Amino acid sequence: MFLGIAVIIVLGVLVINYFRNLPTGTTFPTGVSTEDQQGGSETYTVQEGQSLWEIAEDVYGDGFQWTKIAQANNITDPNSIEEGQTLTIPALESDELAMETEEETSTPRPEDDQPLAETPTEAMQEEVSEPAEVAEGTTYTVQKGDSLWKIAQEVYGDPYQWVAIAKANDLVNPDLIHAGNVFVLPAIGK
Repeated sequence: MFLGIAVIIVLGVLVINYFRNLPTGTTFPTGVSTEDQQGGSETYTVQEGQSLWEIAEDVYGDGFQWTKIAQANNITDPNSIEEGQTLTIPALESDELAMETEEETSTPRPEDDQPLAETPTEAMQEEVSEPAEVAEGTTYTVQKGDSLWKIAQEVYGDPYQWVAIAKANDLVNPDLIHAGNVFVLPAIGK
């Protein structure tokens, strides 16, 4: 009796493997299907370790389009996607893709109508001077609209010194600073 059950299980596994390994014709990139499903939409199977940003880069060539994928799949937490999950990928027109990418980089903050962050290309256009000498123990009180990039530019004349300010103040999230925060400014050696 047990031998009969074992034979049936082994035959079942062999049959399943046989049908899985049958050639199906044309090979397509992993994760993307070619069937139109919702008026120009396609599906994508999430691979191990992928984020919505990476998927948007793969599909659209633009990571900022991850919000379109999240909306199309009713994803409220972008960190909640799992390996093997099938996502609907909405179709974007090329002019819509270019326009939305531009909007993403210039969205104002509702509280102070200032840009979210200065882009590195805008900041690189500013003249970078020699780092100013800052005395040990000097502090800086954050003002509304400040970012570490702007503070480093103002204090040191070098916006890339924001990293030194973040390290000196043990900031876990350097993007999260508030007006009224007092930061210790490290002395930067030449």
